[in-house]
Amino acid sequence: MDALTEDALAIVDDAKREAMLQRATEIAVNDTGVVPLHFQVNLWATREGITYAPRTDENTLAWKFRPAGWK
Repeated sequence: MDALTEDALAIVDDAKREAMLQRATEIAVNDTGVVPLHFQVNLWATREGITYAPRTDENTLAWKFRPAGWK
C-alpha cells in the first residue's frame, strides 16, 4: 500500500494515478481492522411551534429555526 501510494504521487496521468490510489485504498481497507470508538449523536431541542432543519456539517444556524408549518 505504501509503495503504491508513493508511486501514484509520481504519476502525471490522472487515470493511472486514480487506479493506483484505488488499489492502495483497497489493500488498506482489506488489511486493516476497524474498531469504531465514537458515534456522533446530535440533538437539537426547540419549543412547541418551532422546527429546526439540522445540517450535515453540524453547524447550528439561527435562521434555520422556523415556525412550525412555515415554508
